[in-house]
Amino acid sequence: MTGTGKTVNIINEMNKFYFNAEYTNLCTSFSGQTRSNQVQKLIESKVCSRRRKGYYGPEEGKRFIVIFIDDLNMPAKEKFGAQPPIELLRQWMDHGGFYDLETKEWRFL
Repeated sequence: MTGTGKTVNIINEMNKFYFNAEYTNLCTSFSGQTRSNQVQKLIESKVCSRRRKGYYGPEEGKRFIVIFIDDLNMPAKEKFGAQPPIELLRQWMDHGGFYDLETKEWRFL
């Protein structure tokens, strides 16, 4: 259903509750060209304030992270059907973190 205003409606609803000084939020859109490294860097840019050694979270004074990803199913599939940007999000949700791109260590956000 293209052109029905789904994204606009969701963002309007989120503006009522989450887009304020209390919350850290991130709105992005996936495309066929989206890569997992791009997604990881985008997430890290919003939530990588160090809490204590090995643990990260939103900026000081913020208490929650709201992430809205439009067109989640858009990243191109690999040879065997995987979509790495979506797999990165799954790993983050299931395991609470992902590998640091520079040090290759496990990083929890």
